[in-house]
Order: sequence, then C-alpha cells, then structure tokens
Amino acid sequence: MTRSFSLLFSCIVFIFMLTPGLSAQDCTCDQCSGTGWEPKEERCNVCGGGAKITCIRCNGKGTELCTFCFESGVVSVYCSSCGGTGKLNNETCGTCQGSGKVNEPCSNCDGRGRLPCGRCGASGTEDCTMCFGTGWKTWKYPCSKCGQTGKMPCE
Repeated sequence: MTRSFSLLFSCIVFIFMLTPGLSAQDCTCDQCSGTGWEPKEERCNVCGGGAKITCIRCNGKGTELCTFCFESGVVSVYCSSCGGTGKLNNETCGTCQGSGKVNEPCSNCDGRGRLPCGRCGASGTEDCTMCFGTGWKTWKYPCSKCGQTGKMPCE
C-alpha cells in the first residue's frame, strides 16, 4: 500500500469509530437508502396543487403597460406639415396649431396603451415556481427509522 492510501484508510477507520451508533455490522437503512432523509411528495403549498399561479408581471390581467406611450395610447411626434417648426409659410401651422407636434396613435400598442404580457403570453397565469408546474413538491424529512444516520444494525 502507498503511504497516502494507508493514511486515508486510517482516517476513515478513525472517523467510523468516532461516529456514535455505528459499528462494523451496520447496514444501509432501507427506508432512506442511506441518505438519512425520507422524500415525501406532497401537494404544493404555493399553488395548492393547481400547478399555475397568477402571473407576477401582469398580476393576472394578461396585459402590461406599453413603455412607448406609458399607457396613454398616443405619442407626440413632430408635425409632418411644418416639420416641427410650428410655422407654415410664415403663418401658424393649422395642423399642429403652432406647437410643432401632433399626437398619433402609438405604433407599438396600436393605440391601446397595453401590450400582451410577455411573461405569461397574455394568459394571466404561469407555472408555479415552487413545484415547476407539477402541482406536487418533494420534501425531505429526517428518516424516522435510522435517526438520520443512514445506517441500521444488520439483521
């Protein structure tokens, strides 16, 4: 045996001897498969087992605010008649009344002020983030048979 392997083996034996409740005759716990934890599948406590939750972006509405027009449905653009100067042939532009700007329907949201929600696809719901849309969650509890050691006396 090499020196490093011998040292490693000695350390493992030493740790094994110091671990309370374990002996050379201990076997792997059949209830937890030696992990010390028991998986239990339960209905998700976030979605109640329904697998869907209210979309956090649109709050269940299915639409979100248009960032171009800030929900007004219109945008202010330079007047095409006067080029934004407010004057046409040294007179006040009749299209924009001299302001140089006119309001037009927002081209991003077609004047509606809102857009379909990009997170939930306009449904208003999304997969539950706790159970990943399954409705069930696997929780791990300390093994009641081996006391969380993962080992049991061999029979």
